Amino acid sequence: MSSKIKIAVIEDLHTLKRLFHKHPVHLHSRIQMLYLIKSGFSDSTKVLCKHLLVGSRAIQRWKNDYQSGGINKLLKYEKGKHKSNGIITPAISAVIKEQLSSPTAGFTSYIDLQQWLQENHLPTVTYRVVHHHATVKLNASLKVARKSHIRKDPAAVEAFKKQ
Repeated sequence: MSSKIKIAVIEDLHTLKRLFHKHPVHLHSRIQMLYLIKSGFSDSTKVLCKHLLVGSRAIQRWKNDYQSGGINKLLKYEKGKHKSNGIITPAISAVIKEQLSSPTAGFTSYIDLQQWLQENHLPTVTYRVVHHHATVKLNASLKVARKSHIRKDPAAVEAFKKQ
């Protein structure tokens, strides 16, 4: 069982109020936690959890962050650091866009696109990244019907027209 984390809040109540209004909404509960501790409401993780409507692990993590790095570490929020959106570079994105717009070398599914990327450019790219990039960034949909079949033989078309 872990020991109770006691923290001493350095900032005064007025500074915490200013920080509360200055920072975005997703950081308000962190500042409220410090405000409640500083005002003497409670230092207990259970009470703070019930009052702030967050989990006990979040309170413990915020307390540890504040102890180790102060207010700057507590309010540091790295949005989407776990996502791998930066894998597909603009150069690769241009190649994908060119391939998607090509009538002869089109892809029939996102899995085809993923396999093509793995063979030619990015060996570790995941399906989620490919799908997100194609639909959101490039605004492409691979599920639409094409005017003509991709692998249609042009010689057969000419022979059919001559009949």
